[in-house]
Amino acid sequence: MKKLLFILIIFSPILKASSQQQIFQSLYSDIKMKPCDNDICDFYTNYLEKKVECGKGGYAIGYGYKYCSKFDKYKKNYSNYGKLWNDSAMKCLQTKLVNYINLDPYNMPSCEDLERFAFKSHPTCYTQKKYSFCNLRAKDYINILKVIQAKDLLSKKGIKQVLATAKICIKNKLRFKKKNKIKLEFKKKIKALNFLILNITKQLQKNIRKNL
Repeated sequence: MKKLLFILIIFSPILKASSQQQIFQSLYSDIKMKPCDNDICDFYTNYLEKKVECGKGGYAIGYGYKYCSKFDKYKKNYSNYGKLWNDSAMKCLQTKLVNYINLDPYNMPSCEDLERFAFKSHPTCYTQKKYSFCNLRAKDYINILKVIQAKDLLSKKGIKQVLATAKICIKNKLRFKKKNKIKLEFKKKIKALNFLILNITKQLQKNIRKNL
């Protein structure tokens, strides 16, 4: 593959621009990948595992596909918000993996690096602004606990994800409270200012009447 690219570069002045584009597109078509539109979980087996082969114990099959399938199975029991969160989080996770893989299409990451990156992206995708784990309903949390195996939840990586997600939730909650507090204080100041203006207006009206 590298030799072919080298030849293309050497003889690039001879090739027409349109021909070059077609050749490079054909080269990259087999390397680049994108989330699967048909079955969201097929992404892990049909795309990710084929690009970075790590076997049943690797992230793609051993964690990604396993939990994608489980979450998809229990999704019918979620609240409407929970269903939207599930799809949004899954799309986010897969998009991040695609971008990571495509950083250097000719040098795929190792199984360890892929797993490390994937786990690191979990908390961020779980707590997106529009659909966040922090705002799920009680029934959604119950269903999530049914999905996640205790050995994964209580593992070092699992605990690290839980703590990272909780940290984001707490941070967002405090930020929300701070914004509300600022809004409340602003409303109070506006109310006080309106009251002051009203009193000044009344006083001016009285003074005008006296002078008439």
